[in-house]
Amino acid sequence: MKSEESCIRFLSEKEAKEVNNQLEALVKDIDNNSALGKIIKAAFYENNDLIVEARQQYLQAINMEPQVDEYRLLYMRLLKRTKLYH
Repeated sequence: MKSEESCIRFLSEKEAKEVNNQLEALVKDIDNNSALGKIIKAAFYENNDLIVEARQQYLQAINMEPQVDEYRLLYMRLLKRTKLYH
């Protein structure tokens, strides 16, 4: 679906399976309960155009370690790239 303000893309079953397989492999190599793990997952989601999931991971990382300015910067860059922040 597409509008002037947003676009939603649904993954095919094959695409979803591929992304899930890649994600499973990734989470085996990271600490999923750490802020850095959340940032790595956010980057993965962003690279796969799963912006809502990426946004959630960035926010979780920021909430876990609010003193890390780099996490906020990465999040703001996501918002600007995706035009979710003006």
